[in-house]
Amino acid sequence: MTFERTKPTNTADDTAEWLGVDRKTVYAGVNAGTIPAIRLGRKVLILTQPLIELVGA
Repeated sequence: MTFERTKPTNTADDTAEWLGVDRKTVYAGVNAGTIPAIRLGRKVLILTQPLIELVGA
């Protein structure tokens, strides 16, 4: 899959590909609170619109 700007959430893997970083970096950002995300059990979903606003894309 690829990062979808129209979806309310994206996976950490898709977000990492879009940002050009490793997925571990995305998880570190989520854990630090710098990447907006929600957790559903073990699944981490990145909030698309807040992330786009954060990076200014």
